[in-house]
Amino acid sequence: MMRGTPVRHPELGKGVVVAALSRGGISGARVDFGYMVDWVPETDLTPDGDAAARPPKHESARPESARNEGPATRWRPLPSLTEDAVRARRAVLALKLGQVLQDDIADLSVGTGEAEAVLAKAVEDAATRKPASILVRGPYGAGKTHILTLLAALAARERFAAAAVILDGETVRLSDPMSLLDPFLRSLRFPDEAAPSGPGRRLADLRKRGERWDGSGRRRSRIAEAVFQMEAADFDAPEVLEALEDYLTTSSAALHASYRLRKLVGRSVHLPSMKAQRLDDRPQRFRELLADWTAFCVAAGARGLVLIFDEADVEYASTLRRDVYRWRREMFLDALNDLLLESIPLVVAFGSAPDTDGEAGNDAARDLAEHMPGILTIEAPQPAPEGLQALGRRLCGLYSRAYPDRMSGVERKFMESAIDERVAEHADLLDPAPRKFVRGLLEWLDVAPDLASPDAGDA
Repeated sequence: MMRGTPVRHPELGKGVVVAALSRGGISGARVDFGYMVDWVPETDLTPDGDAAARPPKHESARPESARNEGPATRWRPLPSLTEDAVRARRAVLALKLGQVLQDDIADLSVGTGEAEAVLAKAVEDAATRKPASILVRGPYGAGKTHILTLLAALAARERFAAAAVILDGETVRLSDPMSLLDPFLRSLRFPDEAAPSGPGRRLADLRKRGERWDGSGRRRSRIAEAVFQMEAADFDAPEVLEALEDYLTTSSAALHASYRLRKLVGRSVHLPSMKAQRLDDRPQRFRELLADWTAFCVAAGARGLVLIFDEADVEYASTLRRDVYRWRREMFLDALNDLLLESIPLVVAFGSAPDTDGEAGNDAARDLAEHMPGILTIEAPQPAPEGLQALGRRLCGLYSRAYPDRMSGVERKFMESAIDERVAEHADLLDPAPRKFVRGLLEWLDVAPDLASPDAGDA
């Protein structure tokens, strides 16, 4: 069926063929009906013998200078976006950045059954106050962050609070435990939250109910000590919540936070220092605070806490003061392991690529195994060709929801068929990293409607 051919559709009426495509035994045409342009199966179309071949209405209405810019469908007015399209478009943009949103993780997981079983067992044990530690290993782009996101989604399903810290080896690192508190608390997400909101509101609710909590049963919680210096009515002022959160994340020193709160509430406030005075004591202080925050999460309605440290290999690869940071990091891991020997509903997970330079003490996996001997190791699974085909079809479905104006149902079938064929024919040439496969496929889907045009050649 040639471009410009007049056709009839039993329900949509008369139109003009804009482009035609045949792949995988499926033939169809993009037809301009005057009021809309869409892909339809060729079997639904019949030639319109009453009309002579003519350019599509949308194209003839465009200025001459614009007619060579591509198919007329580019000029269609965009439909108003539905809530589902907005969510799907957000998911596509995240995938292009190498991330997968927690709400979409189940639909985009292929070949992760074994890993999910290990994660589920760890969370189940933590719910009975048997803490667990997990290491997810794999080369760049192999899906480590994907598995860790699966853990966060599983935590939410099991009513655990979850937080994720991205290690960079400079401003956020294991060798400086206090640097972990801010990203940890800012990303803390409770199972009934659509997005992290921070601990402030939960702290206010607990204070208003007059509830206390203790991380160890042997000492007073520093968090509770700070919160219960406030009156319940004080938390109605957002400035009080902000000052308290800055103090708890160590963004604000205790002395400065005490001064801010005194100005806000009109009475003296004396907050204990969150940081230990000596550097050597900071790993132990973080251990105490993590126990407090786990207890706080339970008091606030969660069953426990899942804490994720991603990109551990980035920190271990950092050469900045490597020897000094190494022993501080080892002290931190020893303190964390001591906490995991207690009866506490906590899961701690790490993501790391394998060491490539072979230098002793610079391999995150080896270091974690040495200082946290009970750690569970999960290798990020490499999907087989059949898995990549299934992933490709799911990405097509997500893309069609995100951009319904670019990909109709019929066009989606063409794309899925093309993906299946290419993966089957070139399985030995495909990059084994799922991240690169996903990014490349999304880039192809961005231009696929244009490639489907006969003027652009065979897609």
